[in-house]
Amino acid sequence: MCLYSRLVENPKYKKNKKNGGHPPPVYDERIRYIPIGCGQCMECRKKKQREWKVRLCEEILTATNGKFITLTFNEKSLQELRDEVSKYKWTKGKKITRTAEETLTAYELDNAVCARAIRLMTELYRKHHGKTIKHWLITELGHKNTERIHLHGIIWIDNVADIDKYWKHGWTWKGKPVGGKHGQIKYKNYVSERTINYCTKYVLKTDTKHKAYKQRIFASNGIGKGYTTRPDSEHNIYTGTTTKDYYKTRTGHKLALPNYYRNKIYSEYDREALWLHKLDEQVRYVNGVKYSIRDTHKTFEQALITARIKNAQLGYGTGDISQHQKDYEEKRRQLLIRGPKSNWKPVKQWE
Repeated sequence: MCLYSRLVENPKYKKNKKNGGHPPPVYDERIRYIPIGCGQCMECRKKKQREWKVRLCEEILTATNGKFITLTFNEKSLQELRDEVSKYKWTKGKKITRTAEETLTAYELDNAVCARAIRLMTELYRKHHGKTIKHWLITELGHKNTERIHLHGIIWIDNVADIDKYWKHGWTWKGKPVGGKHGQIKYKNYVSERTINYCTKYVLKTDTKHKAYKQRIFASNGIGKGYTTRPDSEHNIYTGTTTKDYYKTRTGHKLALPNYYRNKIYSEYDREALWLHKLDEQVRYVNGVKYSIRDTHKTFEQALITARIKNAQLGYGTGDISQHQKDYEEKRRQLLIRGPKSNWKPVKQWE
């Protein structure tokens, strides 16, 4: 569970456009509020990493042409993309000029640049192949010289060398070069569970130099959806208090069922019922350890305090970042973006 979770009112039971101003009746007051995670503590990051690890491992069972990739930006493309996304935004494929209120901060600009670059890559691939290129990519800021933004992840492509035809913004790492026929360079590159474990660890990575920066994941729709049609998913069917709402790995380990699968397998009513079942159990988890709160909260609270201390020591913060820290990083990032051009060497930039 999140170390800094908070309760917010369930939008389903509030007046809104979706329900025409007539929300459904609340049949149990406990579902009027839902817990929201902070998204940044070690527990939230572990949950996110596990969910993507499960989905990616499911994806490579059928899509066997996955390749590990690193995508970087050269100075010219980076500046062009910054100018473009600073002036325009894209809504449902339409290009719209940004208003003064929509001005991007330095970190938002970094992520917007990545979003635009990936969109250009997928559109170019679609133009040649009639379909988009399947991908899972995560952003990271460099820690040397210009601290340039770059991407790590997986793309599904038969020949990884072809990625240079579609990524026009900088250097790409495609794997270990090996000899090829007629002078063509081939690359030793394939994706396994070990590769996925390495890629998803970027979700857990702390960045003490850019504490206010929030990594962004760019992923194709439907990654890992094959699980919902496999016989294995039948054991997740809702059966009341005996529902097995977990994912079982090939080694027999039980993991929390990713939200992506929960939303596919269970109806909205099923999900609410499962939440109430968990509340009835009166248990909480901290760092994977189960605690009962039926009699007293003391042990659980002590474990939570200890976990929060460890969370801060590991660099995940304390649930919030001061405005002073945000302002400092924002100004520092702006100086890097607007500063003099540097002699950037792309091979070393992302290390």
